[in-house]
Amino acid sequence: MPQRIESVPPAALATLPGASALAAVRRLLVWALGAAWAYGLLAAGTRTVCWQGVSPDQSIVFSGPVPAEPGCHTLTLSPTGFVYAGIAVAALIAITNTLRWAATEAEAARRLQRARVAVLLIPAIALAAAHLWLWSVPLDAQGTGAAVYPFLFGTITLTGAPPEMVPF
Repeated sequence: MPQRIESVPPAALATLPGASALAAVRRLLVWALGAAWAYGLLAAGTRTVCWQGVSPDQSIVFSGPVPAEPGCHTLTLSPTGFVYAGIAVAALIAITNTLRWAATEAEAARRLQRARVAVLLIPAIALAAAHLWLWSVPLDAQGTGAAVYPFLFGTITLTGAPPEMVPF
């Protein structure tokens, strides 16, 4: 009967040829999954502006009695599939290039280590861009202003406004 190994030995002591390269691939995939999870958790936000109503001269009133209905605009940020796809593509390209070009296990480990940086930068840049956009868009009660929609970095939805009042 073959013996069963109860714990995983370090890659340097493993009997499997190429164990350190497999360990580097596993580390890259764990980092990629962690980056995707963190992006999904942190790529969320909400920004709301509310007003009391509209005065007879069609100006927005934020406090005091007014004859028209009160209202709110809400921008909601949520994750986008483009970032998840970018993480997966970066990891797959790194593994493919490592298989194609690495001559030694040490070189393979170096290539996969560098790929880990790309896998972490993709969601970090996407988070920064999406949150920067969410918090800098001109959102006033009249719905005026213009903004460029960051569709690659996050999904933004506007609720509580008629279509002619959408600022972007």
